[in-house]
Amino acid sequence: MMYVPNTFTEFCVAGMMVLAVIGAVNDIRDYRIPNSINLGLAGLFPIYAFSGAAGVDWAMALLIAGGMFFFAGLLFSLGQIGGGDAKMMTVLALWAGPAHIVDFVLVTTIVGGVLAVLMMTSARHALALACESIGQQRLGAVFLGNVLPYGVAIAVGGVVVGFKLIAG
Repeated sequence: MMYVPNTFTEFCVAGMMVLAVIGAVNDIRDYRIPNSINLGLAGLFPIYAFSGAAGVDWAMALLIAGGMFFFAGLLFSLGQIGGGDAKMMTVLALWAGPAHIVDFVLVTTIVGGVLAVLMMTSARHALALACESIGQQRLGAVFLGNVLPYGVAIAVGGVVVGFKLIAG
């Protein structure tokens, strides 16, 4: 059974989740998360918050996003993540707010760690071969590359936040 949003706030959250996934796909394909994705995520949040979403604490959400911006900026300055990753982490932390920031950070960290371990093992060669056998040469090249598309982990964290927001 497929979920279909039935309120305006749920449509906003679903839009956030779709944009996060599109950002991850772009990161896999081009190692880049376009600014338009992050601007869309940021622009959709006030619409969500003013649409009657329950329990949106603007002040704390902005404070958390500011803290994430500082942390992500530090990671970016150390060359650990890309600029698009830093922006996406910041805007999804805004969506997470105080109620779901721990979930967001935990899921993003775990998924990122699994991806990193996967990239350090020989399993990545098998995954690359499997991708190439189904016509996904670009995805196969990602598994053989030296760059981890961390936007995937960030997007998974954002999708988990989205499901939690919908669940209420």
